[in-house]
Amino acid sequence: MYCYFCFKLRIISERTLVEFISKHPDAKAPLQRWVKIVKSLKLNNLNEIKLFFGSADVLASNRVIFNIGGNKFRLITGIHVASQGKQDIVYTIWIGTHSAYDKIDANKI
Repeated sequence: MYCYFCFKLRIISERTLVEFISKHPDAKAPLQRWVKIVKSLKLNNLNEIKLFFGSADVLASNRVIFNIGGNKFRLITGIHVASQGKQDIVYTIWIGTHSAYDKIDANKI
């Protein structure tokens, strides 16, 4: 849920997103929106991510797949929901085009 008085999500490997944008400029605006929303969140549990990203897929091992740019791109993350008083963390695991995503196993990458 959105929280004014608690730690927000921290994104690890934001540099990976910047590098991806340099190769795929059309991903810039949707990824900036995603980053803005994610950084504003404090989750009580991983399934709450669906409240903000309805098309997100929550997998085993705390992985979440996000559709970016109208499903043109896919972003695989690992999300650690921390206990109260600690900061949640989002790890960038993989980002690519939808066609590249179709060739990988999101649970194993």
